[in-house]
Amino acid sequence: MSSLAANGTERSSTTTINSFPVSELIHGKTVLEGGVPAVAGHQVPLASLRASTSSGALSNETEHELRPLAWLLLSECISNKRDEWRAECKVIDDEYWSFVSELLDAEPWWNEQEWVEAGCFDGCRFASTRSESPGPDPETSSDKSSDPTKMTPYQVIRAPPTPEAFLLCEIIKDVLRTHPDLSFYISPPHSPYRLLTLTRVLYVWSRLNGGVKYVQGMNEVIGVVFFVMGHGNQWFKDLGGIDTDADDARTAKLVESLTYKVTTWLLNSMVDIFTPSLDDDSTGVSGRISTITDKVLMHDPILATHLNDLGCEGTFYLMRWITTLLSREFTMPDTVRIWDGMFGSNQRDNYVTYVCVTMILMVREQLLVGDFTKCIEILQNYPPDIDVDEVVRRARALFRFEVMVREVCGGMRCNIREGMQHVGPIDGVIMAFGWSEGVQGVVAGDVGETLKHVKDVLKVGMGEMGKDAGAVAKKVGGNLWGWGAAAMQRANEGMERAAELRKEKDRERMARVTMEKMREEKERSVREQAKKKQFLKQQEEFLAAQLAELGAVEVTGGGVKGGGEEELGRGGGGGGEGEGGGGGGTVTK
Repeated sequence: MSSLAANGTERSSTTTINSFPVSELIHGKTVLEGGVPAVAGHQVPLASLRASTSSGALSNETEHELRPLAWLLLSECISNKRDEWRAECKVIDDEYWSFVSELLDAEPWWNEQEWVEAGCFDGCRFASTRSESPGPDPETSSDKSSDPTKMTPYQVIRAPPTPEAFLLCEIIKDVLRTHPDLSFYISPPHSPYRLLTLTRVLYVWSRLNGGVKYVQGMNEVIGVVFFVMGHGNQWFKDLGGIDTDADDARTAKLVESLTYKVTTWLLNSMVDIFTPSLDDDSTGVSGRISTITDKVLMHDPILATHLNDLGCEGTFYLMRWITTLLSREFTMPDTVRIWDGMFGSNQRDNYVTYVCVTMILMVREQLLVGDFTKCIEILQNYPPDIDVDEVVRRARALFRFEVMVREVCGGMRCNIREGMQHVGPIDGVIMAFGWSEGVQGVVAGDVGETLKHVKDVLKVGMGEMGKDAGAVAKKVGGNLWGWGAAAMQRANEGMERAAELRKEKDRERMARVTMEKMREEKERSVREQAKKKQFLKQQEEFLAAQLAELGAVEVTGGGVKGGGEEELGRGGGGGGEGEGGGGGGTVTK
């Protein structure tokens, strides 16, 4: 859902005390930063900009045009010194286009205009395809286009492709599927050139980061960045010193180079996700999936147990969430709103983790009553009616609550329940440490049962009206106390079950590590055996060559082999007599 109210203004629920209009921060107007008057100057107060961006201020219709500049500032692609922006943008622009000239334009198989005219960047071929459906492969589909004159990249090359050409073709194949339902990428006449921009940026980044193999999903990330940067033309004309009446081509080149700069910052922070050898590390994709599922287990053991019993593994849906930074789970405006929070956060990895956890908790009621098919459908096709402002707000609330409880527990040396009592509930928390809304006394999943039980108890109390008030109070209190004890017992059982599941996951993880070590040890042993055999073979060949140099050897009788030695010419071997010896045989030279 949009983060704007009907009148286009920002919802007050997302505004915080230290949130200021972004335009005031960018333009250098006087604001109150941390309660202290901040004199207008040539520097943008980044702390205030982070707070305003995270709170959703850029979703306001009067502020959203500043988003490209805000993202550049928050990613530190440009400094917060206003009088240096123009020079910094020129450096970024010159550097990027020098990369393009060296890595792409210099390739003999590349001719930009030829590839465009051949229809290689015709995104309209996939306009009817949903983002989550890859659609027909333009390289293998028998119906490559309704226009027979349009060609695939492989056809344009007209020669066996080099590794670089093959990389470009793979990128184009994915770029054609980037947000195919978004007019920004499919509407002529700009569509081919916008897809060409995505291709160039991804190709240059991939060539400069050869240690990271290009994978599908990177195109979705850059697709969001370019969409945002592409809506800042007026700002970029000012930054580039471009006359507003000048040809837009120069502005488009600056937009592309700034898109590359932000994309580089973003993808470099995700390198571990795209590196298979780091999958099981905490920063790898499998490690991040485990972190999210472990937090769901910690905060909502009932839901986690339900999903685990159904076999709904995190890899079935979290892989895409993580590798595309949720860009395929929401519409573009909602994705941009979630990314505002990511750019405004000092802990991007934690932000994405808690947003993913909150997304799962926000659909817990549907998941708890669903079977495997239903749960996977919900998580792979996230409900479009979920308010992303609420997702961000509740994710931040859960993170704050968890940090505060752990700090209290560490400082007071108390358990989680006692820590929760000291902290008290925080608005926005759905589930925390097994308790609904982080409030001890209402067990996860028992809200409906709670209301029903209290209603029944009150009915009993009303039926006893007219009797002794003390007896009524005692009876009602006893019933409530009994229910509370039962609720506490269920909570304890849930937490014990959660602990068992965590131990089981740890055992499985250790088993995987042990198996991996055994496999590596076996492979090492095989390699050593192969090296040993190769060494022995080389020794045999060497000895044979030496013998060949000394002359032909004729072995008769018992031969010359004995005790590992061979004698040539005269001499005894093993006490033999006459010429030779060697076990009674004769050797004739």
